[in-house]
Amino acid sequence: MRPNLMIAIAAALCAIAVPGSAQSRPWYPWCTVYWTSFGGEYRNCGFVSFEHCRRNASSGLGEFCMQNNWQPSPAETYRPDVKRPRKR
Repeated sequence: MRPNLMIAIAAALCAIAVPGSAQSRPWYPWCTVYWTSFGGEYRNCGFVSFEHCRRNASSGLGEFCMQNNWQPSPAETYRPDVKRPRKR
């Protein structure tokens, strides 16, 4: 009985410890755009709110915030069309 209990506990711990495969990546909808010394630009798209982005771009050197167009937004939940009976 004791070996069966140990195997059951080990299997339960393994099932809990494995991360889910359907975990989504975080969505960062705001980017700060910096100007580099050679005339180019650098974008940091790691901000969750416009206020967070503005605090990062507040050095006064021409940085600004823009919406993240490169990373896809999280998928909206799928709602199948509900078939309703037609009125006669």
